[in-house]
Amino acid sequence: MFISRLEMQSKIGIDYLTNSGNNAYFGPITIGTPPQTFTVLFDTGSSTFWVPSAKCTSNCGKHNNYNSSASLSYIAQGNDFKIYYGSGSLSGITSIDTVTVSGITISQQTFVESTIPSSFFVNTKYDGIFGLGFLQTSQDKIVPPFYNMMNQGLLDEPVFSVWLNKVGNKGPGGEIVFGGVDSSKFSGNFTYVPVLNTELTVDNYKFYCPSRINMSLAQSTSSL
Repeated sequence: MFISRLEMQSKIGIDYLTNSGNNAYFGPITIGTPPQTFTVLFDTGSSTFWVPSAKCTSNCGKHNNYNSSASLSYIAQGNDFKIYYGSGSLSGITSIDTVTVSGITISQQTFVESTIPSSFFVNTKYDGIFGLGFLQTSQDKIVPPFYNMMNQGLLDEPVFSVWLNKVGNKGPGGEIVFGGVDSSKFSGNFTYVPVLNTELTVDNYKFYCPSRINMSLAQSTSSL
């Protein structure tokens, strides 16, 4: 983490990111009291927040594992959880603890202790995933960390911003700002567009699609 003029304002958190091949950007967080450190992939395409668990039975050995028994702020929840990514599935249990990201501390954040991650995650350079997606896409309606930052009044503004560098360029791999933007990374004004939330449910899984597109489902075509 680093200090800048942005951080002199209240309720703004900033961190450098590591760039892996221009397709994965990750950084540090802590969970628990005393803090346990993890490297997480900041993912705008999902809403789930998970880290490997000390209870993990496979594919976790090379990563930092969360030990609930070592945290004074841990609250047991223990709901079974499973999610499917394009790279494979992940199973675990839900837990609650204090989470700090970019200098912002979130109280009683629900997250997933992964006990059986996909083999894809064995050799990743990050321990877990920090979902930054919408609450509407959150599995089991678990409130994502960014929403809890807003709900707990931890941010100046209800926004986060990301600057992504390229491999080979000077400087850090990227930067994430919670509660504002880094004006040194752009010129001009932002353009805002509405976000579509058309929803399709298939086998109890929800998918969000633009309106009036054709989608093939089980060899039939539905107009959405």
